[in-house]
Amino acid sequence: MSCSTGIPVSDELKTVFDAKSKRFLVVRIVNEELILDGSGNLTSSIANDWSNLPSTVGDQACYVLVRLNSPSDYLTITYVPSGTKIKDKMLYASTKSSLQRSLGFQFFAEELHANTASELEYSHWEGSQKPVYAYSKFEEERFSVHKQEDEERSFRVKNQNRLSGSGGYHAVTMAFDQTAKDLISQFKSGSGNLVELKINDSKDGINGVGISTATANNLSSKLTTNEPRFYLYKHTNQKTLSLYVCPPNSPPKLRMVYSTTKPSVQKQIKTLGVTIDKTKEISEAADCNAAYLTDCFKSSYVSSYSNNNNRRNVVSSYSSYGPPKNFNSQPEWARNVQEKKSLKNSSQRNSIAGAHPVYSLMSPNGGQKRTTKKIILPPRHAY
Repeated sequence: MSCSTGIPVSDELKTVFDAKSKRFLVVRIVNEELILDGSGNLTSSIANDWSNLPSTVGDQACYVLVRLNSPSDYLTITYVPSGTKIKDKMLYASTKSSLQRSLGFQFFAEELHANTASELEYSHWEGSQKPVYAYSKFEEERFSVHKQEDEERSFRVKNQNRLSGSGGYHAVTMAFDQTAKDLISQFKSGSGNLVELKINDSKDGINGVGISTATANNLSSKLTTNEPRFYLYKHTNQKTLSLYVCPPNSPPKLRMVYSTTKPSVQKQIKTLGVTIDKTKEISEAADCNAAYLTDCFKSSYVSSYSNNNNRRNVVSSYSSYGPPKNFNSQPEWARNVQEKKSLKNSSQRNSIAGAHPVYSLMSPNGGQKRTTKKIILPPRHAY
């Protein structure tokens, strides 16, 4: 901490400051004395008064004493431009306490350090008054969306039946209106293979939008791209796909409402007699192309891995002595489990297959034959 220089305050500066009739005072060190080198008039608007401050200060180092809300509430601005000599920088840094002590420490509640003319603007001072935990504009918008979601969730949990949910969102039940039920009936009878459903404007039910015929190649062109939607699609292999489309540009609040309603929609579709073979979610309609649909319905073997019980049954049916014939066509998780299981069985039998080169010295056939080896290590300090 630097020591105070003890430079005195001029009588003129002391008199003007005690009068408390100016919005701001510009103070400079001249001939080892703190003198008044400019001032701004006091009106009812601090923002208007402050607008004259940068031009009054100029481009030389100085102090600016700004009257804030009351005669006993002043701001001390230490203005040291980047081109200021090192000696002057040190002088202004060590003289501030002398200035405040001479005029009265009790009047100076705030301090600001400025190096450029833009930092002398009123907007810069306003920004410095925000707390350190203040949110950016983006964060404020995000928290506003979260608040709306919380309010919507609370309302729906209070007024709707609750189903099992996850991720902090409670699934809610929305009844199908007659248009939705009629479209499902037409879908079952084969009048079309693509049904579109949406949540009504009052957010208390599911409406039917329409039914059409779509192929794997043109399905993406029939999907809505600006709002979430529920779709029911029957593929050429007669398998039924339940598709939830949630475009990234759709309103956040609407996305949350649709997300909490998914389980209810699927349950009611099944109640109306439609078997759902696959359930998928996408964000971009263009992703729902022929290759995507083919992958969805690749084979009944892949689609059977829908729960942990099926997973255990498939893995347990593998041979203990190596991978099955269709090993490469299995899902990655199944191959990983099988490989670990094979390694475990191999270590339990203490057998060597594809021996390390060192075993070629112990076997006339180069260690290629499956054999059992016992290695005895000498005791410590044997050599």
